[in-house]
Amino acid sequence: MRKMLAVLIILSFLISVSSVYAKGPNYFEASVEKGKHGIINTFTGWLEVPGQVVKGLKNDSVNQKKNDFEGGLLGLVRGILHGVGRTASGILQLVTFMLPNHSDNEGVGVPLDTEYAWQKDGTRYCPLKDGFEPVNQKAARGVIDAVGGVLEFPVQLKNAAEQKNIKGGVIGICKAITYPIARIISGIFDLVTVVLPNDSKTYGYQFDSKHPCVGLEGISEEVVQESQVEDFYLSQMFAP
Repeated sequence: MRKMLAVLIILSFLISVSSVYAKGPNYFEASVEKGKHGIINTFTGWLEVPGQVVKGLKNDSVNQKKNDFEGGLLGLVRGILHGVGRTASGILQLVTFMLPNHSDNEGVGVPLDTEYAWQKDGTRYCPLKDGFEPVNQKAARGVIDAVGGVLEFPVQLKNAAEQKNIKGGVIGICKAITYPIARIISGIFDLVTVVLPNDSKTYGYQFDSKHPCVGLEGISEEVVQESQVEDFYLSQMFAP
């Protein structure tokens, strides 16, 4: 009985939040699109393994290396990483389909080759050749969101208090509840999967700003620089 009551409360909350956000820019469509990609990525991530093996063999053929074993082995390793990364991204998208997220993942995390696992064409990013900058950016964003996500609460409450109508105030309160949760989940996910590939696109409702503390007194996007967090992260992780 208690479990059923808890489920009903959660469903009521989600419905109320969705009805409020629905007044915003394409909230329903964005949430449905995010959920759709979550289902697809969750259940098709395993296709990355055979797909990357084939791509590895094909890449060797194009480069005339004639080493099928090496190409297949590298493709297998790459397929496992991409498969786990795609599946993990799918689970996150599915679980948080009604929560906001970043506007995109461009430059954040090693990008998956294609939007869907079964697609053949795409850009193959290799950190060993192309650099670890996306990994560093993912770690930096993870630290910012996981640690600073709670700052969305006072930011959104401040925005709610500044609204001149009840509807705006209710939306602000809903954001004050959902934004910190979404930020912290996103940050933890980035840190846990920092070396795994992820989708370069996002499909859900977008955060109001790139950083969680933007909107507090005297703080703007220009003030908060991810490079500062990244430098701190790198200095701690790779200090002699």
